[in-house]
Amino acid sequence: MKKKIILITALSCLSVLILLIGPAAAAGDAGKISYDKKQRLLTIHADMTSCLALLQDVETKTGIKITIRGGIRDKYVTLNTEELPISRIDTLLDELSLSNAAMIYDQKGNISEIVILPGGTPSLQMNRRR
Repeated sequence: MKKKIILITALSCLSVLILLIGPAAAAGDAGKISYDKKQRLLTIHADMTSCLALLQDVETKTGIKITIRGGIRDKYVTLNTEELPISRIDTLLDELSLSNAAMIYDQKGNISEIVILPGGTPSLQMNRRR
């Protein structure tokens, strides 16, 4: 009887660990992302990858700040993009169903920040806080 209780408890703990570790491990994998700074080309190969982790990695690789306003839920995505000009990053956002975004440009005309807004929020209502 005692062995059955110990076995059931161990299996229950193992099940909980698998549930907790599985999504966490997947969220940490942002796929393969490379950015050619000279040509300003972005390449992404992601298979069932956390959308938010993917965006964070794009931010790290490109240096473009990506701000996500509340109301955006994470999801797992599969995406293959070859040598996307960074000036066309809006097509990437469309592929991720995040087309409600505002682009902020620097004095040279390069994208310096992308603000992703929840659906239904007009970008004209976005307030800049500095």
